[in-house]
Amino acid sequence: MLKWKKVGKIKKKLKNDFIEKKEKRLKRKKKKKDEKKGKRKKKMKKKKKRKREKKKDEKRF
Repeated sequence: MLKWKKVGKIKKKLKNDFIEKKEKRLKRKKKKKDEKKGKRKKKMKKKKKRKREKKKDEKRF
C-alpha cells in the first residue's frame, strides 16, 4: 500500500512538471510571436513613411 502511494505521488509530480513545462513553452512561443508582430508593425510604418516621402518629392518636381 505504501509503495503504491509513493508511485502515485511521483506520477502526479511528473504530470505537474510536464504541464508546467508545456505552459512555459507556450508562453515563450507567444512572447516570440508578439515580438515578431511588433517588428512587422515597425516595418510597415517605415514603408508607409518612405512612400509618403516619395510622393512629396514627386509633387515638388
